[in-house]
Amino acid sequence: MAPNVLFIICDQLRADHLGFAGNQVVRTPNIDSIAARGMVFDNAWVANPVCMPNRSTIMTGRMPTAHGVVFNDRSLDWGANTHVRTFREAGYRTALIGKSHLQHGLSRNAVVAVDRQPVSADPWPTGWNQLEHAERYDGGIPDWPDDFYGFDHVELSIDHGARITGHHLHWALDRGGRYEDLVVPMTNESPAARRSDRWWQVYQPPYGPELHSTTFVTDRTLATTRCAHPATGLTGTTPPTWHCRKQLAIHSNAPRRTSAKYKRRLLRNNGAGLGCSVQPTTTWCARPLLRPTA
Repeated sequence: MAPNVLFIICDQLRADHLGFAGNQVVRTPNIDSIAARGMVFDNAWVANPVCMPNRSTIMTGRMPTAHGVVFNDRSLDWGANTHVRTFREAGYRTALIGKSHLQHGLSRNAVVAVDRQPVSADPWPTGWNQLEHAERYDGGIPDWPDDFYGFDHVELSIDHGARITGHHLHWALDRGGRYEDLVVPMTNESPAARRSDRWWQVYQPPYGPELHSTTFVTDRTLATTRCAHPATGLTGTTPPTWHCRKQLAIHSNAPRRTSAKYKRRLLRNNGAGLGCSVQPTTTWCARPLLRPTA
């Protein structure tokens, strides 16, 4: 039987900002559990320290200079071959839940537009690279193509910090969230339950963990996998209320292993040379396509 695949990604997360890596403040019990039961690559390097180039490399298996996304100012080419398309061609159902950032909707205002003609014509349909523009979701969920870089099904959590847009916004509104608490300015005037006196970007959002991106990703991932495999009787629970906002719970009875060498190296180096900017978790799912039985 073909295996199921679940890919969990955090955005630009410092390696030592994980409990199993020796951090004494950040609590990541679910990721720690995965690390204890699995394999930890303690000498791995990213293709690019910036979000979009590295995500595009993960998707395509190519360096940024090859796939073309060298900064957060352009979308991954609509026709790019991705490992997700390979799964789909092999008969898998595929889904993306959470942050995509394969398109520059989040970051298009981070660069100054150049008033010049492009060096080549764009062969793709109009609007292909605007699917992650947050304003598209103000009036409801827009229509989506049936192939988003190989994903059959997509539900996005767009934006940064406590600001919620995309599919996540309407999910939160359906659960009693207030628009004025969810879609907030990225300034020190954004509402907060409490805020640090030392840095305005360190604050507690004005809504509870039941609306956090982690809860959204967990809930929608479980719902999507149940739809893909309704006969499995798959069940799951969201992480407890003290969980890190950026993680997804995975539970197993597999034997426990540790990575003491990894902890020692990170503690010795104190994470030197590693960047940090935690953003919402994404899950990429691939499940074998069910065929009816006689």
